[in-house]
Amino acid sequence: MYINPINETMLSLLLLGCQGSGKTTLARRIFQGCYETERDKDLVEYSTNVHNTLVSIVNPGFDRLSLGQKLARKTVPVVIVTMPRDQESTEPSQKWVQMAREFCPGAKVALAVTKNDLNPNTKRSSSDYTLQEHLFDGVVYDAMQVAEGVDRLFYTSNTTGQGMTGIKAWVQDTTLAHRTGNDYSSFGGLNVVKGKKNRFRKKTRGGCSVDGCDSCTLQ
Repeated sequence: MYINPINETMLSLLLLGCQGSGKTTLARRIFQGCYETERDKDLVEYSTNVHNTLVSIVNPGFDRLSLGQKLARKTVPVVIVTMPRDQESTEPSQKWVQMAREFCPGAKVALAVTKNDLNPNTKRSSSDYTLQEHLFDGVVYDAMQVAEGVDRLFYTSNTTGQGMTGIKAWVQDTTLAHRTGNDYSSFGGLNVVKGKKNRFRKKTRGGCSVDGCDSCTLQ
């Protein structure tokens, strides 16, 4: 039996984000049976229940050069940047999105807003403040515009399970597309980009012998 070598490629799902933003929790919700297999100063790797698929989570105190070299040796089709709901500034998420584009230029990048079970209208302490909805929407928009932008946006919550089904399906579809070389984003022809029609093309009606007749030539 012939085995396509593409199917045997070890893939790594990369999670980026600040400490405590829900990266490990999100990985465990996407893949069942995750357990740690390797750890160093830059990355923590987890095995998954999906054949030849690992989860790589960046440590807070990573070395940029060393991390870049390690990621260059990995096949990373998907990067998820976690953005906690109680984050006051867009700057940290912008930096993580920029890093995703720099270190994994061929990967699809998603921004996952975590901790959406927090109350956006209450101030619990001076060091733990949740932005109101209209302010946070602007923060999310700013983060999505960084570099080449993000491919998908998800709002997730570990408490309610919000968004977990959607992000899991997206990860599965994206990794499958990478393994097979097929792009399923236009499945069914709904997203096929059609060529733009020329609004000023000439249509000449047959049967007229007069060259350039205004009634027969539409512009």
